[in-house]
Amino acid sequence: SVFAEQGYGTYFVAGYKAGAQGFSTYMRVAGFENIITRENLGVGPEKSDGVWGVYDHHTFVRLHEILSKETRPFIAVVPSLHPHHPYKLPDDYPEKKYYRDIERVEHFNALRYSDFALSQFFVLARKATYFRDTIFILTADHTYTQNGVLGKFHIPLVFYAPGLLKPAKKTVLASQLDILPTLIDLLKFETTHASMGKSLWASDVPEWAILDLDTSMVYLTPKNALMANREQIVGFYDTKNDREFSRNLQPEQANLAEFMGR
Repeated sequence: SVFAEQGYGTYFVAGYKAGAQGFSTYMRVAGFENIITRENLGVGPEKSDGVWGVYDHHTFVRLHEILSKETRPFIAVVPSLHPHHPYKLPDDYPEKKYYRDIERVEHFNALRYSDFALSQFFVLARKATYFRDTIFILTADHTYTQNGVLGKFHIPLVFYAPGLLKPAKKTVLASQLDILPTLIDLLKFETTHASMGKSLWASDVPEWAILDLDTSMVYLTPKNALMANREQIVGFYDTKNDREFSRNLQPEQANLAEFMGR
């Protein structure tokens, strides 16, 4: 809805079937104008993996075709399907068994396929009129292993915009919640929004992130983490030296935990 107010075309494009993981319903609530799934993607069943949906490289080709026809500025949210168990790869992908005698071989072959699918998309995108004016964002939902508290949240977040951003690496603490405020900042929108995040290009914003642990929420800083449920603070941890949250410091740091809670 924030982008629609600015005159943007809004797209959700996925190889999933309609309704998978509740995406389509959420996108309608969020105000997306065009919701395109396996049923109306325009790709035949022979290009599907039979488990999750359409293979990524076919979805990305259709994505490029759809965006190339859009005359307005646009925002598109595009969840990929790979790499994901059971790691089924397309028969016409020539390197489906590139790795052989290594640990997690199926995962790494699927990961290589994901790189291939993205590379095929960017081969097309770089020749398109929209390329120089587009901010591409790449991120993940979780890591391969989901052990420990912080480990499963340690995912990549890449902003790629050759026409706007110079190459750089930022080491600030960030989360997916920061994507919307960052885009609003980079695109100079004059708007209000309800995101809990902050712009990653702002110079005067403290480093913090919010993590969702199902029954609890974590307020994370580079040094500490405050854990709370709906009723009360339940933990305070030294994240610099205890990434597994093995020692609850709340009894020793009650005043600080109370301060951070406020």
